Amino acid sequence: MESNTNQMQPKQKPHSNMNYLYQVMAQSDMIINANDEVKRNHIVSAVANHYGVTVADMKSPSRKREFVMARQMAMYIIRVCTSYSLKQIGEHFGGRDHSTVLHATDYITSMPKHDQQYKDISFFLNKFNLYKK
Repeated sequence: MESNTNQMQPKQKPHSNMNYLYQVMAQSDMIINANDEVKRNHIVSAVANHYGVTVADMKSPSRKREFVMARQMAMYIIRVCTSYSLKQIGEHFGGRDHSTVLHATDYITSMPKHDQQYKDISFFLNKFNLYKK
């Protein structure tokens, strides 16, 4: 009997690519001094990699849980770390409305401190030192 070689491989779990995150952390000084566009693109890439999704997934209209969480996290970090308006952030994520970005930032800030997603936001903001100057 042949084995089924077309079986789906398990999707990589979030947080499994820590080497990439440490490389990003090593670049934190460069990121802090970068302009907002470079910073935004770097944040989106880092968050996508952290959650095991693609940037295209985050910008897509999909409402899959893993895409939504990554998208909301990136929206929040961009809002905190850059001077982009809610409208500009929404446009970057597939033309979403400013109220969607507002909802994402409110949702992220209202998370319980014991929640893993809250720990993720702390990780990005503290370890990357990505605070608006």
